[in-house]
Amino acid sequence: MKPNTACACPHWAVMLPGAFCIVVAIAVYASTANTLAGSICLLAGTPALIRGGIQLATARISLDSQRIVISSGLFSRSSVEIRHEEVATFDCYQSVLGRLLGYGVIGITTRGSNRYLTPPIADHRALAAHLNNCRSQVQ
Repeated sequence: MKPNTACACPHWAVMLPGAFCIVVAIAVYASTANTLAGSICLLAGTPALIRGGIQLATARISLDSQRIVISSGLFSRSSVEIRHEEVATFDCYQSVLGRLLGYGVIGITTRGSNRYLTPPIADHRALAAHLNNCRSQVQ
């Protein structure tokens, strides 16, 4: 990696919604004879868990001295490239769960009023500081 670059991957918390539904399904199956409720939780949790795993495996945020690249996708790859000159503002968001588990989201607004959100990433403040440093070098 070049000296003035940074790369971030999604935080493992993207797997939590699916994992929670599957744990609830297992608890419902184990504690009651109500297999319909357990099946519904299992049917809701499995796609969410798969989606979280794909996001964890394929999403990347890359930052260098010229641009920010946010890419994701397994079969159809989506990639957004934002030059530092086009960034109007960026904000850091962190929920209560994000504060407990150590992840957050960076919102990037361009001069054309387009808004891009990164996936939940670990140590988002360090990436935001690096983004701010790169932007100040460009200006």
